[in-house]
Amino acid sequence: MKNLFKISLVVNLIFFGCDEIPDSIVDNVQSNFQWVEVTIPDTLVYSPNDSSLIVSIKMSDTFNEELFFNVKSTDGKEILADKFPLLDNGDITNNADKIADDKIFTGKTFFSKEFQSRYYYIEIIGKDKYSKTQKLLAKNLFYKNNLYNFAPIISDIQAPDTVIIQSPKSAFVVSIAVNDSNGLSDIAEVYFLTYRPNGTTSGNKFYLYDDGDITNHGDQVANDGRYSLIIEAVPSQTRGIYRFEFKAKDKGGKFSNTLSHNISLL
Repeated sequence: MKNLFKISLVVNLIFFGCDEIPDSIVDNVQSNFQWVEVTIPDTLVYSPNDSSLIVSIKMSDTFNEELFFNVKSTDGKEILADKFPLLDNGDITNNADKIADDKIFTGKTFFSKEFQSRYYYIEIIGKDKYSKTQKLLAKNLFYKNNLYNFAPIISDIQAPDTVIIQSPKSAFVVSIAVNDSNGLSDIAEVYFLTYRPNGTTSGNKFYLYDDGDITNHGDQVANDGRYSLIIEAVPSQTRGIYRFEFKAKDKGGKFSNTLSHNISLL
């Protein structure tokens, strides 16, 4: 998720959404290192025979510096490969480089079946003769570990049944417990839809957070599987019973069960 924010419950129940991570983006960073071509797969699927990630980059003829690559989760919290060398030495066994001194620098690392099926962030770094480093480019890669993907399960909605709106606004917290047999890191999004007293909905997703940000989201403990959100109702809000419909989605595209809760605004 990008920016953190409170949500205001207004007459038309208009909320802000979140951008999804694109399937595959190459970020060509402004750099003093001149590269010609890069090879990083969009997708890697686990195989017991060989699940190596091979990264290669062709540099300009004048390049004579060091290169390495990193592999991390897209949120930066999990590092799978740190400063793995990219070499132009013709060592196909150890770093998958086919021809020495052809200015194509290659490296590899192994993806275990224990790694989560998700997007990973690959970045290539250059290091000059003064030991200064620069990022040349970055790309998202989707890894599939071929383990069975279980759908997430949501439960235990915590929310008021009635809210008396006072001036200038009345704030309350809604939260829900989320479980995934593939691990909480497999959760892509947790959200709810709102239905007005007349039964209509904007169809917008309103995202909940498990980030421990009690000030902005009302979430007390980060990464505990309980997702929360602060909602603010203002005096101009239409009174009546609003239905909140909760759902979760994992990174394999599976949806959870759906739970609903009614809140009466008075």
